[in-house]
Amino acid sequence: MALALIIAGIISLPQIKKLVTQEQTNVNLKKFFNLAFALFLMQVGFYSLRFLSEIIIAYLVNFNTLGLYSAYSSITNIIRMVAYVFPVVVLPMAVVNRYKLKRSLKKILVILLPFSALVLTLTYFFVPLFYGNEYQHLWLPPFLILSSTLLVVYSYLNAVFIGENQFSGQYLHIISLDFILSLIINSILNIYLILKIGIIGAPIATSITIIFKIILNYYGIKRLRFKNKNARTTENN
Repeated sequence: MALALIIAGIISLPQIKKLVTQEQTNVNLKKFFNLAFALFLMQVGFYSLRFLSEIIIAYLVNFNTLGLYSAYSSITNIIRMVAYVFPVVVLPMAVVNRYKLKRSLKKILVILLPFSALVLTLTYFFVPLFYGNEYQHLWLPPFLILSSTLLVVYSYLNAVFIGENQFSGQYLHIISLDFILSLIINSILNIYLILKIGIIGAPIATSITIIFKIILNYYGIKRLRFKNKNARTTENN
């Protein structure tokens, strides 16, 4: 995937150069690269939540346990697919649309919670069916479903935060904290909880990390909305 992205980037360079040099195109390169850096941190943080647990399980436990974890993840990741859609759809919309967070979150949860409950039910049936009767675990699926459901909520809030705001010191500060939570705090929690309570510790660690990230992004949206509102009021005065 990395190689494919590098090749795609090289292929696209002539077109990017053409757009930048066109007189009718007003491209602010500083804003462009700032946005690219913000999106990079967002994506690294997002995929850290997805893959760190499996890497740590492989080193701390064994590959049989990793197989069990991956088997259930293969079903519960159906929910995470929804989270992958939000940055693509919500982020560009948030640039021009001021989302009413409480109302939109309620609408998301009305659909998400029954869907998550359905997927949870299906995991107990499909995992033994597809992978064999030895792949059974009573408590792992609910915690995986919890972490996946929280990831959808986080993905929405993160897309709104990044889409609404221009690059600034506070913006970078919040994105950096979000990145640290995904990569460092998530790793520490995973290592500690897996060693302490076993494989269930992985989705619990991820869920705790995502809760902190949800709080951070919600605070960031409210904080920068308040700041931007005050700035507009000052300009009007």
